[in-house]
Amino acid sequence: ATMGHVFFAVFTLFSIAAMHLIGPVLTSTAIGSERLNRTLDVLLMTPISSWQLVTGKLFSRLFTALVLIGLSLPVLAIVRLLGGVELEDMFGALALAACVALSSAAMGLLLSCWMKRAWAVILMCYLLQAAIYCILPLTIAVLIANSGGSSSRSMWGWITVFTASNPLFTAATRTMPGSGMFGGWWEACYVQIGFAACLTMLSAVIVRRIGRKQAGGRGVTTDAPPTPAPHHLVPADLAPADLAVPPPLPSEPYLSTRSNATSKPISSRAVSNSPILWRELRQPLFPKLWQRVVAVIAVLGNLIFSYFAFGFDRSGVGDEDVHIGYAFILHTLLTLIAVVLSSTAIATEKESDTWTLLIVTPVSGGSVVLGKFFGVFRRLFWPWLLVVFHFLFFTVYGVLSIWSALVVIWVALTFNIVWIATGLYLSLRLRRVTSAVVTNLLLVLTVYAAIPILIAVASPRRLWEEYDPSELCYYWLPYWYLGFGIDEISSGSRSVLDHGNTFNVPVVIQQWPIVYFIHFALISGLVQVLISWAILWFASTRFDKIVGRARG
Repeated sequence: ATMGHVFFAVFTLFSIAAMHLIGPVLTSTAIGSERLNRTLDVLLMTPISSWQLVTGKLFSRLFTALVLIGLSLPVLAIVRLLGGVELEDMFGALALAACVALSSAAMGLLLSCWMKRAWAVILMCYLLQAAIYCILPLTIAVLIANSGGSSSRSMWGWITVFTASNPLFTAATRTMPGSGMFGGWWEACYVQIGFAACLTMLSAVIVRRIGRKQAGGRGVTTDAPPTPAPHHLVPADLAPADLAVPPPLPSEPYLSTRSNATSKPISSRAVSNSPILWRELRQPLFPKLWQRVVAVIAVLGNLIFSYFAFGFDRSGVGDEDVHIGYAFILHTLLTLIAVVLSSTAIATEKESDTWTLLIVTPVSGGSVVLGKFFGVFRRLFWPWLLVVFHFLFFTVYGVLSIWSALVVIWVALTFNIVWIATGLYLSLRLRRVTSAVVTNLLLVLTVYAAIPILIAVASPRRLWEEYDPSELCYYWLPYWYLGFGIDEISSGSRSVLDHGNTFNVPVVIQQWPIVYFIHFALISGLVQVLISWAILWFASTRFDKIVGRARG
């Protein structure tokens, strides 16, 4: 029964987090692809209303998420046989996961009305969800904990509202013993359904405004050629040459010369010998200025607000454990950005029909793959620079050591390059954007979560008497390097066990000096780079066969 309860708690949290990630992916191209293919005008000319259009797009894309939730029913049946879980909690968890998929997909649909590119929609959704469900609740919780004037009744009232509005917190509290005081599953479902309804109605209003704006611009233009006169109105004595275009007025050459004289000269930009690389290095993370402004305000605003919420003292941002949490969150955001950008780099070209023009050019497959890789790496530079700024700032502030900051920066850079390589390969193999992004996300979850759990469960019990078999997974888990590097190096430890085995250090390196750990982190990052190079090399050599292009 205890095993069944623990498994149900982990399964519920995983399902809700997965729906938060998959929902925006499913609807990221709902309206934007129609605008790119110029088929939105055709849809708006039909008798279909804007409400029917957005709801049809939403529920047709949502079917994939519902299928994934339905596939988990056999797993929950096994949990039910083990005991420890009520039937109401099982259906409540499934209903909440479906409602979370609905609300996150509605958010992706809304942003798809404003943005044409899939990666911009997905990244903006992830930023908004991180601000709504993670950063804002944590900072509010810290503020409530630091305030001493809050009454007990207002505190419990805030916790009840917070539980109903945050699905992850609802799942965490409902799977804990004695969690009936925090509300139920269905209140959280009602909040998510209401949130999705508001986002869907706003999407319908935006689509309607797009249709009215385009319909209002279809007036009679002044540049249209004049309609020729009927033959029976043309005098018979006019020759065919007289019916030609009349000579220009005397003022026309003057106006033309004046216009050419006052017009700004067009500056020419030289294109390098690698046109794919030249183009990709000039692609911004967000294509429009307002999107960049919103992203910068959302990220920096929440980050600075969290600094003041924790407080600039030893128990706040002056504590190393707080920066371990920052490292985990920032590295996870970097991983999500790398997964989304790389998985949509080539799949977006396929969906917008520019892929056919690209592969008929004499550009080699290696140039395409490397150009896309460095383009994704270039767009990942600004989020990675945020990590560099954060940890170097607190190194100068005196909280962290310089070696802790360098280890975190190195791990955040190298351990995400491999997901850029896998995303490019999946984007090359798969046609749809949603398939490439979901597959790459599942690959990340498999490497970081499923394989360690499988090793821990499948290991013989006799091995646990000597050492923990799951210690083998620490070598490729970036979070272990981040947590251990900040905690032990910043504490001034000379060896790994000076402050105790906090992060379950493997037996092999328990007596290592800290300098050996730094070298080991450096080697692990280089291994990630070599794995990425091998994936890119394989994709480059198999490029022509994958895309069906004859070798020239």
